[in-house]
Amino acid sequence: MKKTLFFVGLGFLSLYSCNETATYKATTQASSCSTVQSYDIKQSHQDNYIFQELKTSIEKANQDCPIPFAGGIGQVSSIKVEDINISDADHCITYYIDFAPGQFNQSIKDNEESAKALFYLSIFSVNAPEGQTQAFVNNLQKQRVALKVVINKNKIDEFTTILSPSYLQAMSSKGDKQTSESLHEGLQLLFELGEQKFPLKIDEGLVATGMKVKGSNIIYEIICDEQLYDIENIRNSSDILAHEMINASKGDPSMCAILDLCKVSNTGMIYQYKGKQSGNTASIVLSNKLIRNLHKTPSQIHIY
Repeated sequence: MKKTLFFVGLGFLSLYSCNETATYKATTQASSCSTVQSYDIKQSHQDNYIFQELKTSIEKANQDCPIPFAGGIGQVSSIKVEDINISDADHCITYYIDFAPGQFNQSIKDNEESAKALFYLSIFSVNAPEGQTQAFVNNLQKQRVALKVVINKNKIDEFTTILSPSYLQAMSSKGDKQTSESLHEGLQLLFELGEQKFPLKIDEGLVATGMKVKGSNIIYEIICDEQLYDIENIRNSSDILAHEMINASKGDPSMCAILDLCKVSNTGMIYQYKGKQSGNTASIVLSNKLIRNLHKTPSQIHIY
């Protein structure tokens, strides 16, 4: 009897972008409001007005918290504007994130620069409208506002990192990235963080040999033992299997995480199987349209 197909999901850290969409929109809208103010207002008063609008916007975004993600693997507990004392910032937008026990990747603590880059990609490149990243970063720098991420506050595995205005400027100076470019960089950063290593045995007779971003799809490459799996059956049943995979994700936080990512970044997934004995291939395609139709996310995440 053929074994039940098993699919491994990636707990992608940049799913944070889903939870920050409302805050990003609110912040840019607050900044935009300043343009309609009279030019007779003194610059200091105008800057204060923009900052107060920013605080109001963040307070509204915080009302949506807690925001669950990845089928319960964690949540954004709160989003606040707080004081900070660093050379180029007096305030920060702080995201408080809590993971379920055992779900936080501890290797992040040893790779803070990679983690910061991944947070940056999450907040801006995957999530922000094209061409808007630099404007948002400029507004933060002008207001001397940093971004801060606090994971598992007051717990033994607490982790905090700060994206200062100068750091954000340095990253944004590289230019806005296409979604596929951001995803590719994010995957490479995950490799650095030890989140995914290949080859990876995912079940008896199934070995994942690689993962890549091609066009608008995340592609998993899998070798299967044809004594246990029938490549022809996979090919002929690919549409049914695609539906079953998404519907079954409700009980798999890791799969939920990758599907959340696909929704927010308009990305699909393709599982490419290659028979170990024959070399024949079959693909199961989870299009972005199918993911959007079948995979439900909390209403606070604002994925359209």
